Amino acid sequence: MRASTQLYEVGFRMKSEFYPYTGQVAGMGLSGDLPGICVNQDRSMKGKMTIDPGKGFVDRITPVALEQRVRELGPAIDMTAQHRPGIVPAA
Repeated sequence: MRASTQLYEVGFRMKSEFYPYTGQVAGMGLSGDLPGICVNQDRSMKGKMTIDPGKGFVDRITPVALEQRVRELGPAIDMTAQHRPGIVPAA
């Protein structure tokens, strides 16, 4: 499995497990070496947003830090509900 596929899978699984009812999220992607999460307007689906965790965000997920990463995903999902693109920094 390619590294980019694994990165995508981690973000998708976190969203599905901890925030399953988020209809405004069009999808999950990747945001290069960004240490946080990028929220973008989905150009193919009007009114929907994508959440793109960066490699730095995913690489720092450990059993100890998982709760913090899940909490950081929450504001990104809130931003999609408000149709507000931006970046959620990782702690």
